[in-house]
Amino acid sequence: MSYFAPYVDESGLHFPTYNDILEDLIEDMQTIYGSGIYLGNDSQDYQMLSKFAEKIYDTYQALEIAYNAHSPVTAIGTGLDYIVAINGIKRKVGTNSTATLTLTGTPHTTITGGSAADDNGNIWLLPDEVVLDDNGVASVPAICQYAGTVTALANTITRIMTPTQGWESVTNPEDSTTGTAVEVDSQLRARRAESVASPSQSMLLGMKGAIEALEDVKRVAVYENDTGTTDANGIPAHSICAVVESGDDEEIANTILIRKGVGCGTYGNHTEQIIDDYGQTYDIKFSRVQYVDIDIEVNISRRSGYSASTPDEIAAAIVTYLEDFSIGTDLTTSIIWMVSQQVNADFRTPTFSITSVRAARHGQTKSTNDVVIGYDEVARGSLANIVVNVT
Repeated sequence: MSYFAPYVDESGLHFPTYNDILEDLIEDMQTIYGSGIYLGNDSQDYQMLSKFAEKIYDTYQALEIAYNAHSPVTAIGTGLDYIVAINGIKRKVGTNSTATLTLTGTPHTTITGGSAADDNGNIWLLPDEVVLDDNGVASVPAICQYAGTVTALANTITRIMTPTQGWESVTNPEDSTTGTAVEVDSQLRARRAESVASPSQSMLLGMKGAIEALEDVKRVAVYENDTGTTDANGIPAHSICAVVESGDDEEIANTILIRKGVGCGTYGNHTEQIIDDYGQTYDIKFSRVQYVDIDIEVNISRRSGYSASTPDEIAAAIVTYLEDFSIGTDLTTSIIWMVSQQVNADFRTPTFSITSVRAARHGQTKSTNDVVIGYDEVARGSLANIVVNVT
């Protein structure tokens, strides 16, 4: 191609490549100073034109980002935040992992601004002031210094990071409660798409989108039984059932009341009493998601280039995959196989091979069969429940 002025048509924004810009600058230079001017790669003039071309191309790329920011399909980062704000939603911020720590030392020791670290170097912040009891013990909540999916297994937060006279040891008797990562662009786009379904002809999609747009709501599934008999999930005739993870009970119930339609019943394991603007009282039902912990066993065989960290990387990849699992979706064992394989940096030269994958609900016998998940359940992974055997 040759240089052309940037333009916009029905297919979007178009601008020349770096090479096209550079070649056009060289031609202009030769037109001004004559074709005899030396513009070889080693000449100062050529290098100067290269810098000019680079700056021009950088500007065009910035223009492309600004142009794409006008559509939720192509906007990224802050630009996407501005777009979805038009629809009344905002990016969900990350939350910090939490853990309960047991501190021991000299009775009545005061620990001010204390912190501890786990085996992976993550810092856990104690309350501003902690006082050990008559036995020299205190059990306190701690929060991870950084937001995200940080996990600390039981008895791995053992390093005192703020030495204090009288404070002798720290540990976490149980696994930490994992926080959440900041919502990525792809997740925000998907949530916006469901949110704008609110005014659509499908009231079911509209309800789902409206609930998902509520503050702190993480995952939502909405089921409808439009038949005259109770369905296989136990949902009564002519009723809907919303299964919601997190969020405020009253806000969720209010949204269901507004969106459910006249004469439609609600069903679930939680009931919230709502009074409308006319004083009419409604018992709105919905369900809270039930977590199903999954036991997983992955057997791998070493190959050339194998790293000792591979089992931990596989377990972490599986946990990350299950964090975004949809409500009511069965766990396909073969998908765990694929997730584990992705730890290989290069599929052409894998450093390990997978010989088998087995899974089951926590405490049940693991097998190669898929794990069936109920309509109000969601699969959940934990590093403590994942075993990677190496041969």
